[in-house]
Amino acid sequence: MLNPLVRHMVSKIFSPRSLLRTKYRAFKDVLRCDAIGLELIADLEEICYLEQYADWARIAWLCERLGVSTQRMICGLQKMDPALSRGLLERHAEILEAIRAELVSPVPSTSPPYVLLLDDHATDPTLVGGKGATLARIAGVPDIPTLPGFVITANAFHLFLEHNGLREKLDRCLRSIRPCKTRKMQELAAIMQKEIMAGEIPPVVVLPILEAVASLAEASSSPQLILRSSAVAEDSAVSFAGQYLSVAGVKTPDILLAYKKILAGKYSAKAMFYRIFHGLSDVETPMAVVVQPMLRPRVSGVTYTRDPGQARHCMGIYAVFGSGESLMDGATRAGVTFFDRNKDDFIERVQDVALLDLDQCRALVRLCLRLEEIQGCPQDVEWGLNEDGSFVILQTRPIGGQVEVTDPVSPGSTQPPPPLPVSVCRAAAGIATGPVYILQNWDDLDMVPEQCILLVPGLSPELVQIIPKVRGVLAKTGSRACHFASVARECGVPVLIGPEMDAVLRPSMVVTMDADTALLYEGEVEPLLQKPKSGKGRHSLFGEKRLARIMSPVTRLTMTDPDASDFVAPNCQSLHDIIRFVHEQAVEDMFDLVNKNGRGLFRARKLVSDLPLSMYVLDLQNGLSSTARGREITPDDVVCVPFKSLWEGLCSPDILWDDRMPHMDWEAFDRISAGIFSKDTALLSSYAVITKRYTHLMLRFGYHFSVVDCLCGDEPQNNYIHFRFKGGGAAYDGRVLRLEFITRILSARGFQVVSKGDLLDARMARCNAADIRAGLIVLGRILAMTRLMDIRLETTEQIDVLVEEFYQA
Repeated sequence: MLNPLVRHMVSKIFSPRSLLRTKYRAFKDVLRCDAIGLELIADLEEICYLEQYADWARIAWLCERLGVSTQRMICGLQKMDPALSRGLLERHAEILEAIRAELVSPVPSTSPPYVLLLDDHATDPTLVGGKGATLARIAGVPDIPTLPGFVITANAFHLFLEHNGLREKLDRCLRSIRPCKTRKMQELAAIMQKEIMAGEIPPVVVLPILEAVASLAEASSSPQLILRSSAVAEDSAVSFAGQYLSVAGVKTPDILLAYKKILAGKYSAKAMFYRIFHGLSDVETPMAVVVQPMLRPRVSGVTYTRDPGQARHCMGIYAVFGSGESLMDGATRAGVTFFDRNKDDFIERVQDVALLDLDQCRALVRLCLRLEEIQGCPQDVEWGLNEDGSFVILQTRPIGGQVEVTDPVSPGSTQPPPPLPVSVCRAAAGIATGPVYILQNWDDLDMVPEQCILLVPGLSPELVQIIPKVRGVLAKTGSRACHFASVARECGVPVLIGPEMDAVLRPSMVVTMDADTALLYEGEVEPLLQKPKSGKGRHSLFGEKRLARIMSPVTRLTMTDPDASDFVAPNCQSLHDIIRFVHEQAVEDMFDLVNKNGRGLFRARKLVSDLPLSMYVLDLQNGLSSTARGREITPDDVVCVPFKSLWEGLCSPDILWDDRMPHMDWEAFDRISAGIFSKDTALLSSYAVITKRYTHLMLRFGYHFSVVDCLCGDEPQNNYIHFRFKGGGAAYDGRVLRLEFITRILSARGFQVVSKGDLLDARMARCNAADIRAGLIVLGRILAMTRLMDIRLETTEQIDVLVEEFYQA
């Protein structure tokens, strides 16, 4: 087989018209892929720079599609001229390899163990998840009371997905998720959860689960079990507080169904949003499940060993009667005790009845401080108090969003106005201002407007889905210990709680919430807004470092100057560079579509018109009316959009044409005719290669020539005009002055113009069809008006007059 470059040269010599058609089809494919590629880059840039959060499955999918699109562009350029794409496929492969290296997650293990007891052998968080690893670690500490139990490992989850062929199905849904579209996300979540619930637990996983349940039943007097999520990354730097599922009161026969419910909970809308918000992939966060006896406590609660927003010596104890579900989901107002960790005594008690006495508080504080010592950082500890007065530690994790409350407004600055007469307490520190939006129904979360202060009945974990939209949250019930408050502190969103807020707040009322000092103001309070910000802020959340490493070889544009000496294939640093390089090379190649001697035009038709212009037209596809017949055509037979616009400019009524002077390539005629060639020969005439939306013209006027290459369609990103003007019969100074006139007109019209000697190059790109047509009309008028202009130009003052005449016509 012939080498592509050799084959191209053979076609150029022996079948030039066939090559023109091949070039045009390849050029259209390059432009189509160019549009797709730029759209994909825009999608990725929205994710990276505009915080349009997306699952990593979507990011990987967009990158792969972009890789395919850019590869097709290169193949199109190769069909146009193999020499132009030399080395480009190799560079493309290198860039794509670098992108994939950042996107690839470790291959999940589906090997045993599938069940591990909560002991020293279950401390690997990649196998048993964050919660399971922590419980296993503290289970071996003699003075820390915990419940016995076991963990169904992350490997069992991976095997479950593989056994049921779910990975690809889940990824298809995940790459369709747009977290800003709450309702659509809930629909996709329901589809994924249904797939999980319909799956079969592999028999090699079922057997060790049932064996572990039987052993646990022998070691515990509780007839029921509780299953809790323990995903990888849970209870770590990101807490996932309240996002995953727990199933309580499970009887032994129902253990497998409860297990699948926990797995399906990984794909709830709120859990997926939280994971996406923190830049974690689905594959990186497999679900392990902790199984323990069901506890029936007299009192349950949460202790912060350093209460967020309080003084450093202050511990916060939040407690409710019975189990702690109502405390965690923000439905109940807790009894609160602030305890001095240094003095071992109460600081303040905020509760209707005494849930814990002083001795019980001291015993609990000692346990929690011991956990802080073991874990090496301040802890958020969940606990239960049995009827016999003994404590049990249910779980412990690092406190998320730990901040120091900023100082009040300094005395020398402008003081804020009096606050609204409503009693509120802080759940998450920070300052925010905006219009109040009152949420009446939890099903209307997708209706919450951007940049509002949201007033809700309680602090449900479901609220995590609207965190990027709101500036702050006000709630009538809840506590600092609830799961949403933990998430809000992680995300830097201020939260205030007060049962009577709806009595003083109205829809759309602008308020300023100072959650640092637990005060609420009407209107924007500028002195408060100038205070230093509490919390981490939102821009640190969405895995931006990892995303930046991907975006650099994807979207960074370094190939900006097509005329630069380093504008060559090996210097492409990103897929965006490749798109730019291929587009420029393809347009330039179309610009030189037919060489000056007219090769490829032997089947062109002569254009007969009122203008004294010798022109031949070659229709590649749908550029002529279906009624056009014979070897001669008229302008009315042409339906090519850009050609008709240019022709309209050439025929402007203010332009006079001399019928006695045929407009062709006089220089060539002087050189080669010697009476042998007719003045109408195609070798000396102007020509046009056309389709419905594309035209390539070489216009030969006297001793200069002009080339116009244009695409004018419905997609602005593909449209362009490329114009080149060279030569003339006058002295050099006159030719340069003519170029100055053309430059001034075209620049005012929006063209980018570059002149070198008597050569002018002008471009207009990525404009709508109307602007392209208008530009072509102006260009046509310029071409008609500047015939022989160089001969009569001597000063720049003449140009000023001619420019004014051009606009007055």
